[in-house]
Amino acid sequence: MQIGIALGLLAFCCIVGIIPGSVYGWPKNILHWKGIDRSILDINGTTPSNFVIADGIVAMEGNGPLHGTARDLGRVVMSDDPVAADFTCARLMGFDPYRISHLAQAAQFLGNGDVQRIEQLGERLPRSVRPFSVLPEFAHLIAGATS
Repeated sequence: MQIGIALGLLAFCCIVGIIPGSVYGWPKNILHWKGIDRSILDINGTTPSNFVIADGIVAMEGNGPLHGTARDLGRVVMSDDPVAADFTCARLMGFDPYRISHLAQAAQFLGNGDVQRIEQLGERLPRSVRPFSVLPEFAHLIAGATS
């Protein structure tokens, strides 16, 4: 799990790899400049994921994905709902997923973000989580942080 929060978290951000560079140009980071939240929602709305495996055994915090710090998390999240997967990953990282714009919007029409409706098989979410380190401009995403 990487945090570089123009993010996409996992399920949503990783699907950017399917977008053809021949159409959108190289580098594909123009999708970031044009509005990453909207890009993530558009891509996932038109090319939905059927199953997500998010490897968070060793995660990354801080200034990821290039300059972050490895952190042992020891988790693998799997889901047939990418919104539920990303909400769960955000919670494991100590974030309030509703503060991540594209996740809050995705929970309205692409999948389920309600913690009461996400069935956890295997291990449950821990009662308390040490939030991932983030750059100052993303501190507001941490659960319980004042906006």
